Amino acid sequence: MLLLWSGFNIVLLLSLLYLCFRATKLLRQHVGLSAALVFVAGLLLVAGSKAPIQPATNVNLLAGLPKNRPLGSASSLQTIRLGKGNSISLLAEYFQEDGHIQPHGLYAAPAGLLIGHAWEPLTGQLTQHGHQLQFTTVLLHKWRLLGTEIYQQSEEFTGLMPLAAP
Repeated sequence: MLLLWSGFNIVLLLSLLYLCFRATKLLRQHVGLSAALVFVAGLLLVAGSKAPIQPATNVNLLAGLPKNRPLGSASSLQTIRLGKGNSISLLAEYFQEDGHIQPHGLYAAPAGLLIGHAWEPLTGQLTQHGHQLQFTTVLLHKWRLLGTEIYQQSEEFTGLMPLAAP
């Protein structure tokens, strides 16, 4: 579904570009070159005026941890597949204290063909589960049509990631 939505965005964008090219050609034929140049400049100004604000992806998802905790001495990486060509990479930082794993940070970064989609990490949780880390993270999935957000939903991902080798 993610790939279909990205393809729909690309087809729609190419169709709009084709229509603008045809309109510019008609303007040049019937009104003149100066009117076609003004039309193109106006389109570029309108298209360039709305730059999407990208949220920071390097936010620690473990809220409420004390600031005076020791720095993480180990890390673990897990990739969550979202479909063809799309994934979310999770990085967990932790340290060991008295034989127990103490989380220090959890970071999520989307990757791949994200045309028509935006992923914003919201929150996360990290706990020791035997010799692995159990993670839970919630991300806000924003569906966009030509850069305009039309729908959003939160999605929760859970799983296990291996501990770093000692």
